[in-house]
Formats: sequence, structure tokens, C-alpha cells
Amino acid sequence: MVREPFHEDLVEELTRLVGRPAPIMRELLSRFLAVVAARLDDGTADGLWAFPLTAWHALAPDHPVARETWDHLRGVGLSDEEIFTALAVIDDHVRRRYGNRAWHGADEWLHRLAGRYDLDLPPVTASPAAGAERARAS
Repeated sequence: MVREPFHEDLVEELTRLVGRPAPIMRELLSRFLAVVAARLDDGTADGLWAFPLTAWHALAPDHPVARETWDHLRGVGLSDEEIFTALAVIDDHVRRRYGNRAWHGADEWLHRLAGRYDLDLPPVTASPAAGAERARAS
């Protein structure tokens, strides 16, 4: 089987399917990739990679990558439905481009994807909920 070149533009797809302007979708993608880069560890990836990205929040609500994804993406001004759609588009893109187990090896391709769209990966700050949890644990 010959693999065809992958030409899809993720930001363009997000813009078209979520229905928000490209600058907002670029910010969303940048924030999402920053959370994944900072919070997705091999243990979580082992448990979640087989499931769609849209299910991670329900499957592992206490894990930072699932919880903070929604918190940080809400900061872009999207509704829950728009976030859900964006996550579905991102998951589909990543799995088709990098393979079905792509989330398990995200550290291998994450910065290349960010570079392809000239995105900065801002540092991830803990969500307010995460700060409250740490304060209770102390």
C-alpha cells in the first residue's frame, strides 16, 4: 500500500468545522498543544490513547490533561459544543497524520505540529480548580 501525502491544514479545518475565525482557532490549537506537552504522560496515554480525545474528560476527569484542556480552551471563548467539535477535529487529524497510537508518543510529533502552524506553546498554568485541589491536599 502506498501512503499518499497528507495535505490537510488543521487550522483551516478547525475554522471551517467549528465556525470561528482562524486566529481564534490558532489560539485554541496553541493552548491545546501546550496542555498536552505539559500534562500528557505515558501512563495517561497508555490508558486513554485508544479512546477518542472527546471522551478523555469523561474517562479521566481528575487527570490534568483532561481537566485543563477544557479549562484552557474555554478561555478562548468557545462553548462546550465548539470545544467538543474542535477536539474531535484535532483527534481525527492527529490520528490520521501520526497514527492511531499518536497520543501515546505525542512528545515525538507535538513540536513539529506546532512548528508547522507557527504556533507558540505557551506555558501551562494550573487551572483555578487545580490550585484549589492542591490547597486542600496541603
